[in-house]
Amino acid sequence: MVTAGAAASSLGVLALNVAAPTKETARGLLEYLWAADEPLVVLSEITRGEGSRLILDVCRAAGYNVLTPALSGRDRGVALVVRDTRLSVGEPTFPAGPRVVRARIGQATVLGVYGAASDPVRYASHAQRDRKRAWLREFADLVDAECRADASPLLLAGDLNIVDPADRPGLPYVLAEERDAYDHLLDLGLLDAYRYATGGSTPTWIDHTGVGCRYDHVFVRGLRVVSARVDDTPRHRGLSDHSAVLASLT
Repeated sequence: MVTAGAAASSLGVLALNVAAPTKETARGLLEYLWAADEPLVVLSEITRGEGSRLILDVCRAAGYNVLTPALSGRDRGVALVVRDTRLSVGEPTFPAGPRVVRARIGQATVLGVYGAASDPVRYASHAQRDRKRAWLREFADLVDAECRADASPLLLAGDLNIVDPADRPGLPYVLAEERDAYDHLLDLGLLDAYRYATGGSTPTWIDHTGVGCRYDHVFVRGLRVVSARVDDTPRHRGLSDHSAVLASLT
């Protein structure tokens, strides 16, 4: 048993990048999500498009609590969907615009995150790399402040676009700052749920050449990791270019 602080009540989470879905893929994603039983779902790369709206509208119609920022233009963001009505849900805040949703859910503070991307396989533009570096600095400051301000259990989940340092072959263009960001989370006392549960890493995003990395994560503090796994179903069904990460926590 490993904890990063005091234990809290049970909480299961499913994190999935829905890849700016079309209406057609949104229907498939809804079928996939309805077959899962995790009470908390973190959906990243949502947009103002019809597919994202369909997913979130169906979740609201089902009586779920949907926490998501207002999007404008070509924004891509993140949403928290709380499916267990027994869980108390606090008022959400958006400390990094559409990229982060923060809310108190049950006994834990939850940060749903969609990190800025750069291509780790092919050389990305300078603008894209600079944008990611700026985001990583903002993200580090945000998590630093969260850890200093609140000692309650913390759950951080989503497509962080941060490569697990164990993922190296075929990834020549991972930013040094990106690998540092992963280590920084550990230095703050957060636990990588998947690595703890499995002892290793497995890709959640795979390039068309077959090279992949684990971009999607669940990090915890003050929660015990019971189990964690990667589910390739959404990727294999062509619903997303990402797999889902699931974790059972107490």
